[in-house]
Amino acid sequence: FLTLQREADCSEFLSFILDKLHEDLKDIYVPNEEQKKSDKPGDEWSETGENNKKLKFNNHDLLSNIENSIIRDIFGGIIRNEFNVDGSRHSSITLDPCFVLSLNIPWDECTIEDCLDNYFKKEPVEGYQQNGREVKAHQRHLFEKLPNVLMINLKRFVYTDRLIKKKEHVFFEDTLTIEDKHVSP
Repeated sequence: FLTLQREADCSEFLSFILDKLHEDLKDIYVPNEEQKKSDKPGDEWSETGENNKKLKFNNHDLLSNIENSIIRDIFGGIIRNEFNVDGSRHSSITLDPCFVLSLNIPWDECTIEDCLDNYFKKEPVEGYQQNGREVKAHQRHLFEKLPNVLMINLKRFVYTDRLIKKKEHVFFEDTLTIEDKHVSP
């Protein structure tokens, strides 16, 4: 039994329903021929692991743990999280599946593209320490895989000592174009 207490819960409810449908349908999933071809290993890349040991990966290795379903085929995207220490040639990369992209509203009047730019911008990581000293580091998100249907949740609620609803206006066109700068190369 579920109850929706606030408008913000609608987004959580949608995510819950999609997750539940995905879980229920993943066991009966049969990929079509095009999906089987796209599951082949791609270009390899390397990353530095523990004790500076070189590790070789490809997208197939990282994506192999993501279970598929018809829900994932339609609404499933994959967000690539990159973490870099300034001056280092190597990145720490994680891939996170998502059904709904939750975007902050950066200022009073903005476009949906502004919200995307804000989400995908490179951000400094404050207080990161390496070998006992503080170093500069940053992180950023990119689309590793775009969903066939992109669902966007605009975060209109701010939680401080009380719940505040933002009244900012977000402009958008009928068609949204995802720029190359937001997609992993």
